[in-house]
Amino acid sequence: MNTDNLNLNLNNTKISTSNKVSQIGKLTKNIIGTKETLNISWGSIGMITLLGTIYIIAASIGVSTLTNCKKFKDDKTQENLNKVLIAGIGIALAIPLTLVLLKYIGKDMPAFVLLYSIMGIIATGITLNWTSNCEETEKGSSITVGVSLASFIASLGGGVYMLAK
Repeated sequence: MNTDNLNLNLNNTKISTSNKVSQIGKLTKNIIGTKETLNISWGSIGMITLLGTIYIIAASIGVSTLTNCKKFKDDKTQENLNKVLIAGIGIALAIPLTLVLLKYIGKDMPAFVLLYSIMGIIATGITLNWTSNCEETEKGSSITVGVSLASFIASLGGGVYMLAK
């Protein structure tokens, strides 16, 4: 991003406040109008995917081991470490998927709308099942999750529309 032409000198006390605000406005407009492109090779995506796959295998073994291990049952530290592994699995899946999606589609907005819509439909579907069938669920939770599910379904349609344009 080239900010040389903005002549920003906000530390100069001789400049009026309105001029400083104007300069900040110009800088903000320049930043918002800037488009960065991701130029990543298929080889890099392949390496990231390979490392992610190895992580998923190792973390899955860890999660499975903890689930079946009586020694660590009810151990808060081990449960928290398990949550870290599970979150890492999600990250290891999301990063290569996102990179492939962006590389293949070439349009960033529709790609992310589609990605988050699909993730949202899956997550809200699971959550809706739990909130509908669990007696301990707070009142209104199923309605909130149902509205979220409808929103993700609508955004999926919008993503498909944006991609087709």
